[in-house]
Amino acid sequence: MVNALEVARLRAEAKQVLPAKVAKLAQRFGFSYNKITVKNIRSRWGSCSSLGNLNFSIYLMYLPDELVDYVILHELCHTVHGNHGAHFWAMLNACTGGKARQLAKRVREHGAKIFSA
Repeated sequence: MVNALEVARLRAEAKQVLPAKVAKLAQRFGFSYNKITVKNIRSRWGSCSSLGNLNFSIYLMYLPDELVDYVILHELCHTVHGNHGAHFWAMLNACTGGKARQLAKRVREHGAKIFSA
């Protein structure tokens, strides 16, 4: 279990790192979004509301940068496609150089290690 001091550290790091990464990736790939919220959630890495609000877990800070970028791109694709249908995966594949499924698998593997601790 993560103690309060570690949660505070992760939250501070995530609030510093994630908005800049989101802005950079959104600009690079032509996405728009509303606001970003960083939360202490262990059930998912991120989410996107119907209003284009992006939510991210502080635990993303435990992932390698490539996987953080993947999660951000995943949520940015949801600003266009609200489900995980074929169009969503095609867009995410275009943003990840055809590696969307491979990156998704790696994120799941890291999640199993991080969230089972």
